[in-house]
Amino acid sequence: LYNETSFTTLRVNNNLTINSGASLTANAKPIEVAGNWTNNGSFVHGNNRVTFFGTGSNAITIGGSSVTPFYDLYITKTGGSITLGRNINVDREIDVATTSNVGIQPGAYEISLP
Repeated sequence: LYNETSFTTLRVNNNLTINSGASLTANAKPIEVAGNWTNNGSFVHGNNRVTFFGTGSNAITIGGSSVTPFYDLYITKTGGSITLGRNINVDREIDVATTSNVGIQPGAYEISLP
């Protein structure tokens, strides 16, 4: 169990995995992820944004066995792609702010918006 409250943004420079039976609550803290997002447990967005960032052609997958409920989903990558490996819910907005043709590739999965 990791319970850190002193940071202003949780920055993960690699993959983020929420294990089965575990929970991650944003608690007024934005999250930035440079790798894959794997949600096998529970994620509570706390009305905060999750940003996927990075450079180069690396592909990022948002997946896992649990549907992830994002509040704001931002993508600030300069290359590569975002691929869905599971349905996701976005409660407020999706913002793709890139310098190249980076997009979300849903494949067989869906993005649910309000």
